[in-house]
Amino acid sequence: MAEKALVHRMEQAALTTKIRLLDLAHQTLIHIGGDLSVCDMMTAIWQYAMHYDVKDPHWEGRDRFVLSKGHAAAVTSFSQAASGCYDVGDIYKEYATNFGRFGMHSCNLANPYVDVSTGSLGHGFPVASGMATALKRKGSSSRVYTVVGDGECGEGSIWEAAMYASISSAIWSSSSTATACPSTARPRNTWHWNRSQTNGARSAGTPSPSMAMT
Repeated sequence: MAEKALVHRMEQAALTTKIRLLDLAHQTLIHIGGDLSVCDMMTAIWQYAMHYDVKDPHWEGRDRFVLSKGHAAAVTSFSQAASGCYDVGDIYKEYATNFGRFGMHSCNLANPYVDVSTGSLGHGFPVASGMATALKRKGSSSRVYTVVGDGECGEGSIWEAAMYASISSAIWSSSSTATACPSTARPRNTWHWNRSQTNGARSAGTPSPSMAMT
């Protein structure tokens, strides 16, 4: 019963975030497709999995999050707001505005809850792999979560990072679409990744997102 209640709570939380994304898309331009495609997994990461202190975003013992799929910044902001990092209303006021904390791509210079500024496809996951390795060498139990888009899986840096990250504590979440590169299963099968598959953001006839972790 407890698991069913948790799943129901996560489903409702994801639905709320999707509605907020649509409201924001009605207000201004956002990367709505990229945001919606990872909404379910972002809800699970930020409202369930992350070990995080919203009052101290630079706490050394926290889990880290890197949005390799940098254009999904709006869903990241709403997910963080749902966790208590800031008010939802602030996102509507500041999104894509001069000197606002919430841009179309996450920026750690403007927002202290962003660990790494991302946008160019293919560079977020390598940074996350390096962060995870550094934490592991320090003896830290903290994890580094990263969300990777299927489009950037065509970048060689993603595959180099996947080979390297098999020795660290990185968690890779990737969203699959009908045009997803079929080789996205490779790191889990060849490079000793532990793999699980979820049904988040899936409708009939479309592939489901997948998550791989070490």
